[in-house]
Amino acid sequence: MKQFLAYFLAFLALSSVTAFASPVTKSPFEKVIYLSSAVNATQSSANSGVDYKNPKGFFDGDLWNIPAGTVIEDVYQIIDTTVSGLTGFQLGDDDSASGFVTASLYSAGLQNYTLGQKGAYFRSTLGDMAGATQRVAKYYSAAGKELKLDVTGTASAGKVRVVIRGYVIGAP
Repeated sequence: MKQFLAYFLAFLALSSVTAFASPVTKSPFEKVIYLSSAVNATQSSANSGVDYKNPKGFFDGDLWNIPAGTVIEDVYQIIDTTVSGLTGFQLGDDDSASGFVTASLYSAGLQNYTLGQKGAYFRSTLGDMAGATQRVAKYYSAAGKELKLDVTGTASAGKVRVVIRGYVIGAP
């Protein structure tokens, strides 16, 4: 709740500075990063991950440099081919390895889409509603943070699309 309040206050401060000039522009985006067990960690660190012809592998490391002014509203996975060999798969940033996704299921389909499957960056407990949670987002005011993948084990099979949705707040 403290983190949410800090982000909310930062947003209000940003909004009040520009409120008299003109509204802040907001550019929505959806970024997809392709992962495949067919690529080992050495090869995948140089791959772009823009499709399954040039995927990143299942490795501990950076998937995407998060631009300044970015608000990430959602991160989830679409598993195109069941993942085998991994015992852990988390998505986070430089501050928390599991901030976006705390654990993954490895069978084909949409994974980590519901609020209950999200990491701490997307969930805030409502103090007056006995354990109820609400969806929140994470704001990056400056460059220098990365979306990170943290895995345990070695993937022997699997293809996964990591989907990031949000928007970039631009100058008015």
